[in-house]
Amino acid sequence: MKKVLKINFKKDEHLISFIEYLKKSLSGEEVYFVIKGSGVKIIYEENRELSYKIKQAYKEWKSAYGGEGKTRRISIPFILRNVDLKVAIPISSVCDVLVLKGYGCHVEKEYFVSDVPIDYLLGITSRFSEKYSECLLLDAEPLAKRLIAVVATAYGIRIEKAIAFLVEKKLLYFDDKRKKYVLAMNYSQCVNRLCKDTK
Repeated sequence: MKKVLKINFKKDEHLISFIEYLKKSLSGEEVYFVIKGSGVKIIYEENRELSYKIKQAYKEWKSAYGGEGKTRRISIPFILRNVDLKVAIPISSVCDVLVLKGYGCHVEKEYFVSDVPIDYLLGITSRFSEKYSECLLLDAEPLAKRLIAVVATAYGIRIEKAIAFLVEKKLLYFDDKRKKYVLAMNYSQCVNRLCKDTK
């Protein structure tokens, strides 16, 4: 038995975006698409598990693109499926970047709760992964690398300049005994201090 699920979209670009996301989510599954206007018919062999996957993918997509400009829950798996990462990243630090750039953002389980436009969020996530990959070979403790990448991404500066900035702010210093950069206080306190300085 064939199952047909029809979904309509307000914008053609949303239709294309959803189909691309669904293809990534259902890699290897036999699913067919019939596009007419701003709507799509999704055709597949009737299968409860596959139906759930399609509905879940639509829920994730809608949480990201629905209600632009409003605070909404954006699925972290949705973000990760739509970004080509240079390296695995601490995803919560992307939220720290957004906060430093003036957006409301916090993490709830597997969701970003934020008012950030989704395309901007995907771009920031990609840029953070690039900066974080540059930090991995630094002589620095893991949380120091994370903060350096956050600052470099948020302010659009090179890694060397981010280090100098954090040292000047007395949030980072070079420990001569351990021969590496370390944070002057815990990671959350550093982020909070930076947020206060940008207000």
